[in-house]
Amino acid sequence: MTTDNIADLRLNDRDRVLEVKVYRAWVHWDPPNTTEKGYRAILLDKQGHAIQANMEASEINRFKPILIPGKTYRVYGFTCIPTENWQQTLQNRISLSFTTLTGFDDIEDKGFPKHYFDFLSYIQLPSRVIDPLDKTRKPQPVLTGCYISSTDKDKIGNPMRNQAVFRKIEIQNLNRNFLELTLWGHLAETFNKEGIDALEKPVIIVGSCRVSRFRNNLHLSSTPATYYYIDPDIPELQEYKAEYRAAFNLIPPLPVIRQPFKDKEREKFRNRFPLADLMPQPMDPYTGVKFTCEGTISGINMSREWYHKSCNVCQIKVDLKGDVYNCKFHGPVESQANKYNFKAYITDGTYTVMMTFFTPKANDIVGTDCESLVTSLKNPDPKEFPEKIKAIIGKKHIFQFHFNTNMKQGPNDFIFNDILDKDEGPKQLDSGASAEPHDTQLSEKNASEEHQSEGSESQAKQGKQLTLPNALNNHQLLPPPKTQAHRHTNQKTWQQRHLIHIRKPDQDKESKWQNKLQVTQPPTNLQQLNGNSSRKHQAM
Repeated sequence: MTTDNIADLRLNDRDRVLEVKVYRAWVHWDPPNTTEKGYRAILLDKQGHAIQANMEASEINRFKPILIPGKTYRVYGFTCIPTENWQQTLQNRISLSFTTLTGFDDIEDKGFPKHYFDFLSYIQLPSRVIDPLDKTRKPQPVLTGCYISSTDKDKIGNPMRNQAVFRKIEIQNLNRNFLELTLWGHLAETFNKEGIDALEKPVIIVGSCRVSRFRNNLHLSSTPATYYYIDPDIPELQEYKAEYRAAFNLIPPLPVIRQPFKDKEREKFRNRFPLADLMPQPMDPYTGVKFTCEGTISGINMSREWYHKSCNVCQIKVDLKGDVYNCKFHGPVESQANKYNFKAYITDGTYTVMMTFFTPKANDIVGTDCESLVTSLKNPDPKEFPEKIKAIIGKKHIFQFHFNTNMKQGPNDFIFNDILDKDEGPKQLDSGASAEPHDTQLSEKNASEEHQSEGSESQAKQGKQLTLPNALNNHQLLPPPKTQAHRHTNQKTWQQRHLIHIRKPDQDKESKWQNKLQVTQPPTNLQQLNGNSSRKHQAM
């Protein structure tokens, strides 16, 4: 019987015979839907070519005992069909359709390759990002790199609905380009973390992953077709390992934990490395990683301004042109906000680094927000540092920070994220000025000269400062006493009990409500105060 090569196949061919080795096989389904939609296999011939074989869901039980990885067959009775665009595992535009008419004859495993890897470079990954609106062919890539670290398996989702097990793997290539791979389900469960961590610079090869983009970073996620190999038996293995040893032994990569801990005490020690170990590291592999250190503010860089004026819409720095402040995105800005933007020196005993402090997180270091501090000064000058800023020198904290990846020249410096040993929030200065909105996230769309591109984050909702009525400013806020009337009116709010409604008929026998506000006891919190105040205005 004459046999053919995979490369000789054409669409709609039927009377072909192949000698192949089963390389991989899996049940096909579309996560998160767990319905089995078919069976798939990758087949190799002796010439080193690969092709995918497809089977219907109703034939899964028939083909599972046959298509076992490592088995070799002479196959006939199949049809050559176009390769599907969705979850495409190979570049080959032709796939095989196996049915009940397909036959398999056992043959000797001789002359077949052990592996098939069609590697893709890291710089080519953007072309494989999955876009639901883009229906073009995007084969799932095969990548290789050095295994750096992995997380423990974890669960996500509601067990009453869709709960999944996952594990994150960090991979780097020789250029120290970082990729995060998320394994799901069975792959996450069976990943031998302890054994792999014990290996010296293990090489990992991973294929058939979904490529996506999250916060402008490329990310890999496993699919039902995904596979990985650790130190696979390929001719290039020792060469790869030698290159990784040479590169990583010079500056060993740091085993970082990218996901925050829920426990606050554990979070204080997440990614706690001496500052001296962070300085020689390349920054790009640690994009988005937060580090911690217990350090002291040893000085302030007074060669630059300590605050700037920003757009009240996008929060980036505005430029003064003539008498008008201009935002490069929103044009002239009538109302500007004052924002901290100063650099300080932090030391942990091993090294002294430069760290930039921005609003709103700098409020916790200074002790007040920038707007209040600027308003309290008689002649505020961005180049003249007030005593309130200078007073932070000597303070010791547990700092959380990340690399300033916008710095392309000079030594590494960092962006301040938070202090992890704070007791309470910043206090307002008694300047009579309204407080700056309490932003909870840093908007980092500033120009490159301000070095604020450490990862754009959306602006949080802004809180509003309440002004207490003068009559209540000096009251000690205590809960109202529980009287007999209190027990009988437990279904009413405290505000309603003290807002007395007196109904009186008028001459036209029509009822009107007259509201009299009787403050018999100060409210216990600002929320109650706000409720009373609103009813008072309604009564007026």
